[in-house]
Amino acid sequence: MSDDEIEKILKDMEKQGFPLEIKISEIIEAHGWAVANQASYTDLETKKSRTIDILAERNVYYASNLVFDIWLCVECKKVKKPWVFYTTDINVQIPRFQREIISSTHFSINKVAKKGSNFERISKVILGSFILQSCYSQSIFKKLAHNSFEPFTKGEGVSIHKARMQVSNMILDLEKNVSSDTLSMITVPYLILYLPVIVVDGKVFVFQNNQLTEVEGLHYHVSYHQSSFIIDVVTAKSFEKYLSNLEQFISNFKA
Repeated sequence: MSDDEIEKILKDMEKQGFPLEIKISEIIEAHGWAVANQASYTDLETKKSRTIDILAERNVYYASNLVFDIWLCVECKKVKKPWVFYTTDINVQIPRFQREIISSTHFSINKVAKKGSNFERISKVILGSFILQSCYSQSIFKKLAHNSFEPFTKGEGVSIHKARMQVSNMILDLEKNVSSDTLSMITVPYLILYLPVIVVDGKVFVFQNNQLTEVEGLHYHVSYHQSSFIIDVVTAKSFEKYLSNLEQFISNFKA
């Protein structure tokens, strides 16, 4: 194979966004997470098998009476056009934000903690507290978006929609079909919190008060299949900062 052919392959790989997935995987692994690439799930709309770029797992708490893990569901997007979101400022002290954030929490529990049990109710309190505090701790996420727009696409931009559908479908499939082997390995109450993340290799803007501002990341609230999600949208250049903030929060939460 000639050098010219190799260069063409590398350029095509970069164009398709494949190197972005590898770069983000390496960052996550360097922070001690267990990473699986191209994890499969079943699309709720088409019933077909699809894949998400990265599924990463990290333990938050491990004790004789509770195990608590986080699974990051990450989709990487290399985009030529900017992403724009209509946003409001986040204040986790306001009840409306609290309700919206907690109702968007997705998790699985093992058979030791059955649905409707005291542990399930306690789990919701633990996870709700974790989510609210982590939202507050992310210094790069001060905005909550409900609507999005892709300029310069003549109204046909679909990259945001595709990305949000991928992470939402993945989480709903995990909640429904998370491996019984995974849940049965631990005989104490065990919870898995699913965090949806979209990493964008491109520019992200927020539109608020008739002003357009470039940001490092934001929380994006979406509804899908009678469920709500708050997706962390973060630029590729700020992803390590985002993950470091999350790691620091996890350490504080453990303490």
